[in-house]
Amino acid sequence: KGMAYESDYERYDSGFVIAQPGSYDSADVAVIREIDTQQGKVTLMNIETGKYYTLAFDGTTLIADKYGNGMAMAQMKNGDIVDVTFLRGKKKLSSIQLSDSAWVMENVQKYNFDILRQSAEVGSAVYSLRNNLVVSSEGKDAQLEDIIRGDVISVSGVGNSVYSVIVEEGHGYLRLSANDYLKGGWIEVGQEVIQQITEDMLLVVPEGSYDVHLTANGIDEVRPVTIYRNQEYTMDVSGLEPEAPKVGKIVFAISPSSASVYIDGEQADISVPVEVEYGVHQLLVKAQGYQT
Repeated sequence: KGMAYESDYERYDSGFVIAQPGSYDSADVAVIREIDTQQGKVTLMNIETGKYYTLAFDGTTLIADKYGNGMAMAQMKNGDIVDVTFLRGKKKLSSIQLSDSAWVMENVQKYNFDILRQSAEVGSAVYSLRNNLVVSSEGKDAQLEDIIRGDVISVSGVGNSVYSVIVEEGHGYLRLSANDYLKGGWIEVGQEVIQQITEDMLLVVPEGSYDVHLTANGIDEVRPVTIYRNQEYTMDVSGLEPEAPKVGKIVFAISPSSASVYIDGEQADISVPVEVEYGVHQLLVKAQGYQT
């Protein structure tokens, strides 16, 4: 029976082979577009064709950095350029490794993107932008047009081509409501933004927490604010009203009586007590034949 069984098995062999860890039939250099660790799926973009495809991964998937050291899928991120092997029919990811042919520049603040010319200045070098560029912010798809000066980015590519741009630190917006008493004054948002206040102004502010300093005639106010990426925060300043100026009176006794007195550059009538706001002022006294 043993021989007959083996003969039957050979005759009806389906060719099915259980996939072993590390076995594959396809390989790519790709950019990670999205990782779903809960579902165990990763969406990739082939850097040559721009084609997107999704593969499943599990505990048998080999995950490594560019030096071959093991790492977790959670350590991978959108925009990483990777070498992958997979079983095409099963859509099963066999291995994924940060590509040693790729370069990465992190915490980039000096850059300029020319979308029409498909070029990018990063630091002192110029690169070409691929049509299938992956742009990501907070793990979600983003647009290159939404990146503004002041955002902090990471740029990845191969050779002279940029394949991914990741926004590491973005920007939000700050609006002042009911700011009638503040018009013409100044707003300071930390050390990032200093600007004169206008009606219905909307400030672009790097994400983060700041002290907002508002100054105008009779107003000096500091308020905390937290700006979140791509969100608008409206600061209600309707309760701010200028304090009535505090004044004192100065009686002048001048000799010779022909002398002229100037306060802050304007001649004062010293025949009566002169009202002056509290604070520091410049006083000049002039007379013919006398030292000013």
